[in-house]
This record gives sequence, structure tokens and C-alpha cells, in this order.
Amino acid sequence: MTAESNDTSRLSPILPLTAPSKIPDVLQIMVQLDSELEPAGLAHVRPFNSIYRDLTEEVGHGINSGRFSQPHTVERTVGIFALKYLDELGRYAKGNRAEVSKSWSKLFYDPAIASAPEGVQFLLGMFAHIKLDLPQALCTSEVTDDYYSDYREIVGDMIDATAHKLAPQYVPGPRFISKKITSYAVRGIANWREKAWTNGLMLQNANADGDEAKSNKIVDLLDVNTARRSGAMLKVGGLAIHTIDRLMLSAA
Repeated sequence: MTAESNDTSRLSPILPLTAPSKIPDVLQIMVQLDSELEPAGLAHVRPFNSIYRDLTEEVGHGINSGRFSQPHTVERTVGIFALKYLDELGRYAKGNRAEVSKSWSKLFYDPAIASAPEGVQFLLGMFAHIKLDLPQALCTSEVTDDYYSDYREIVGDMIDATAHKLAPQYVPGPRFISKKITSYAVRGIANWREKAWTNGLMLQNANADGDEAKSNKIVDLLDVNTARRSGAMLKVGGLAIHTIDRLMLSAA
């Protein structure tokens, strides 16, 4: 399916203009997107969308069970965080390629992404969302020790979801290789989380000082660096998993 023949008309009505205020609202959007991404030429976004939906559902369960010390702040941040991803989809749906961030452009438009293994597709989406979007969502929250504790709980869920989904569904090959790749992904996401928190604090300080130029510069640098590393991840990750596939076929 070419870019010209992609049917993006059904994406826009799904996408909200403001951040969803409740987790069930976020989940409803994710479920609707799951069936509309492929007609829009974004079948390769479905692995990320699917795992992101599952993770958000787990956070919702945590709120309902009293797991978080600041449930209202957590739920509000989840909505703001989701909107960053949904806004990028909205720009894609409108054909505004120049307005899509460099980080998300790697997942939406890179010629190599459609044929990449699903594990790589998922990681590229997660990388863009954590490295670029999460600091911007976090800087809108009141940063306290209690909230940081909640934040670590959420990312703990994210890591668990990653390990569960990446192996064995998205990572081919013998079990020991699958476990190695999964372990790399889990450690990577933990590292991205810590850096996202630091960058979120930097953005919050810049916003508190009214320094819009500094805030914009931080976001721009995050976008450029994330896109550059996403390109390397796409090339190396895809090559590694395809190599495993070839080795398995030759040994069969």
C-alpha cells in the first residue's frame, strides 16, 4: 500500500483534541486505533499500540486497587502522555509530515520499518514515546518523592510488559537468544526511564523560569538525539533478528 493509497480518514475522528481525563477513555482510543492503523498504512505501529494499551490497562488496575499514593496525578499524567502519541498520529493522518517529530517519523515513515521484525517496531515506538514524549508529560506533574515512587511503579509495569510481550512472540530464535534480546530491551527501557525523569525535571525548571527558548531547545535536542538513535536501533536490531532467522533456516 503506497502513501497515496493509505486511508487515514478514519483515524482523525478517533483522536482527541485534549488529553483524555480517565484511563478508560485512553483504552477506548487504543482499541479503536488497533483496527484502523493497518488501513492507514501503519500496520507496523500496531505492536507498540497493542503493548501500550496493555500497559495502560495495568496502570488503571493499579489505580483502582490503591497501588499509587497519588492516583489522580498518575491518571492525569497518563492522559497527557497518551496525547503526545495521539497528536503525532493526528499529524500523520492529516498528511502533515513536516510537523511530525523526527523521532516518530522513524516509526511512521522509514522505508525499513514495514519489513522490520515486530520486536524492533515495538521498541522504536517505545523509544520515541519514552525519550521524547515522557519528559514533556512529566514536566506537567507536581514532582514529589511520592510521585517519583509512583513513577517507578509505572515503569516497573512497563518493563514487565516488555519482557512478557517480547519473548517469545516478537523475538525469534532459540530461547537463550530470545532471553538475551529481551534482557537488553528491559535494561534499555529502565535506562530511558531514568533519563526521561531527569529531562522532565529540566523542562519543568525551564518552564517555571518562563524560559520558553530553553524549553524548546531541550525538546528539540531530545527529538534529534532520539531520531538518530532510533535509526541505529532500526538498522542493528533488524539485522540481528533477521540473522537469527537465517541461521535457524540454515540449520533446519
